[in-house]
Amino acid sequence: MALDKKKILQLAEASQGEMKQLGKALNVDNTIQLAETIKSGRESEEELMAINPMLPSYLADIQKILNFMLRTVGSVRTHVNNRSKELSGLQNVLK
Repeated sequence: MALDKKKILQLAEASQGEMKQLGKALNVDNTIQLAETIKSGRESEEELMAINPMLPSYLADIQKILNFMLRTVGSVRTHVNNRSKELSGLQNVLK
């Protein structure tokens, strides 16, 4: 089976477009701000306990989940950037 250079180039270009869309979709500025706000809000545990005794542990769980998600987003961003570079290299080799 012969290498279909034209098809690979077309698919690589389409994949580059998907990588750009994925990069745009990874905008989580509000989530970052929420995680930082929760972190600073957890410093006054007495106030939180006055609102609801379960609130400190609930916010700790939410903060842990948000931080995990933000690390995952960072990892995906790295993959998107690296794969984009690899696809560009492939396209340059095949052109």
